[in-house]
Amino acid sequence: MSAFRQHLHMGAALLLACGLVNLVQAEDATEEIIQSSYSSSCDIDYPGCCDSCTDYCDCETLWGGRMGRLSERLQRWFRDGDDGCCGDGCCDPCCGCPFDFIPMMHGNSDFRGSLFGDLPAVGAPTGELSLTQYGGTVGRVKVSQSNSAIPIDRVFFSADYYDNVQLSPSDMDVEQMLFGIEKTFWDGQASIMVRVPFAATRAADFGDLETGPPPTIRVPDSDSEIGSIDITAKILLAETDNTSYSAGLLVGLPTNAHSKLLGSRVQNSDSVQITPFVAFLHERDRLFFQGFCSVAFDANGSHLRGGNGTTARVRAQQMLDLDLQAGYWSVRDELTGFGIAPFAEFHYTTPISTLDSILVPGGGTQATWDEYVAGGGIQFLRNTNVRGALAVNLPLSHELGRSADYQVGLRFEYTP
Repeated sequence: MSAFRQHLHMGAALLLACGLVNLVQAEDATEEIIQSSYSSSCDIDYPGCCDSCTDYCDCETLWGGRMGRLSERLQRWFRDGDDGCCGDGCCDPCCGCPFDFIPMMHGNSDFRGSLFGDLPAVGAPTGELSLTQYGGTVGRVKVSQSNSAIPIDRVFFSADYYDNVQLSPSDMDVEQMLFGIEKTFWDGQASIMVRVPFAATRAADFGDLETGPPPTIRVPDSDSEIGSIDITAKILLAETDNTSYSAGLLVGLPTNAHSKLLGSRVQNSDSVQITPFVAFLHERDRLFFQGFCSVAFDANGSHLRGGNGTTARVRAQQMLDLDLQAGYWSVRDELTGFGIAPFAEFHYTTPISTLDSILVPGGGTQATWDEYVAGGGIQFLRNTNVRGALAVNLPLSHELGRSADYQVGLRFEYTP
């Protein structure tokens, strides 16, 4: 009887291990079962074509016929490919497949524009006015922000607070938010991403004048503004055991509001941003490095109009962006897909073309400056479906060479 019970217990343990996917909603129990099966069930007889916990297969028998229903659940739970095997070819249904731990770049935005000085020549009172072009007062959302070098199926949201942003005619805090979606194709080798930024920022309409000789522009109120909606295509170029290389193209649409002064349109929102980029992700055990290098071009410029008939077309500067990230998965459970990783980032932005400004007598000048930003934070991953991050960025440049005094950002994304 004891031998029978022993065999019965062994059979029950085998059924429990192979049926662990039926416990998807019981997270704690499922995790315990997965860990138990991973450590103790690797010397049993496997169905189909799998012979061990590290078996590599190219057959379909395991995922067909009587195993078909089970395979569908396994694929959903273990993130398998269409053939029922993991990305590395492992098709062991009892031990499961390891999760992919793909880090996200936190990133930052750029707030700079062209200067129009001593404004009577454009039908406005005396003063200086700097108008942003890419994204308007919402800011230029760089290609690396809330992005990864690897194509991913996801929907995502980010929220950033920028303190003391240099928005003419006076500094102002900006609360920027971003919604986006990314969809892969070509068997996960490429993706299309759409991002929609908006912010509580300086109003595009400058409103009235302050009284007094001479009249000056009243500091505009904060308002909700939509930025430049962008569409990004990304493709994997090459992969090695530890490193992935990708490239792509961002197209930023002129969906931000026209800039207005005293109710008259000063600058059209016409600029189409074209940003080619390359990226990489290098992983070595728990350590990872990620980087983006991109160049933003103004494809067509924006039309400037003045109240006295003055017209001009100005182009935003071509901007070179270099964004680097280094992190370490201090917690990484490849069976449950739970991970925690502190990370550090460095962001460098520099103009690679001259500033296209319209300056009139008595106007000032706007310096073309390089911006250095460094920061760090922590990101987490749960079951590869839910990902989040919290980070702080601080400028390394002098006061006139920075977009903001500091940035605090939150990231959240969901992978179906």
